[in-house]
Amino acid sequence: MPVERIENLPAGTRLFLDANIFVYAFLGHSNECQGLLGRCATEQVLGITTLDVVNEVTHRMMLAEGVGKGVIKRERGARGRSCGAIVHTRRRNSAGTL
Repeated sequence: MPVERIENLPAGTRLFLDANIFVYAFLGHSNECQGLLGRCATEQVLGITTLDVVNEVTHRMMLAEGVGKGVIKRERGARGRSCGAIVHTRRRNSAGTL
């Protein structure tokens, strides 16, 4: 049965949650993804994921935090997609230590 919108998934539906669902929800880019995770939290639908997805989400959230704090510079990849590139800088505190 095709479903046109995420919020229209019938109760009890089992679905695989890819990294984008988590990332878009956590970064506030998608109300639909936030709603889906809310439905999973209240067990209206059963969201299933893998450790690989959890690892990818963790990595992408760390990159987003680094970009937000200015310690990672955003650059364009070979295919024109935006990707994070670490800028190798160290900041010293007032005592002069790293």
